[in-house]
Amino acid sequence: MKKENKDLVNEVLRAFGEEINLQNLALNDDKSCILSVDQKHAVQIVWNEMNESLDFFTELGDLSNDELYGYLLKSNAEWPLTKGMTLAKKESQSKIILEYQLPLLNLTRTLFEKAFERFVFQLDTWDQYLQSINQGNLPEELAELQ
Repeated sequence: MKKENKDLVNEVLRAFGEEINLQNLALNDDKSCILSVDQKHAVQIVWNEMNESLDFFTELGDLSNDELYGYLLKSNAEWPLTKGMTLAKKESQSKIILEYQLPLLNLTRTLFEKAFERFVFQLDTWDQYLQSINQGNLPEELAELQ
């Protein structure tokens, strides 16, 4: 990991951590950290050295009906639905993942905070969609993808 990039990421994380009363927020030896959101989801933030980005990941939950997976894939091509984030399914599992890459270019605490807020908003939105799908109700926004 380039020292100046690691220092930048840790400086931004530390400042963000102070903002949310979480002291000493920084990357661990695996180049990542995990933040709990509403005691329901864990957001893993990973320094992607090759892409010079911070990658946000979270598990949304299980998709009970594999036939509906196509709607999630189609959603990735619709900016209004995903806001540039990516939905995926874990191999050999029914777990749905939400992922986002934040480039390090001009990274500041404010930019990081806005990206994290957008990610959490999408996490909440897709968590609700997934709950509806698993209850047998296809959300209107996804039904339009047929």
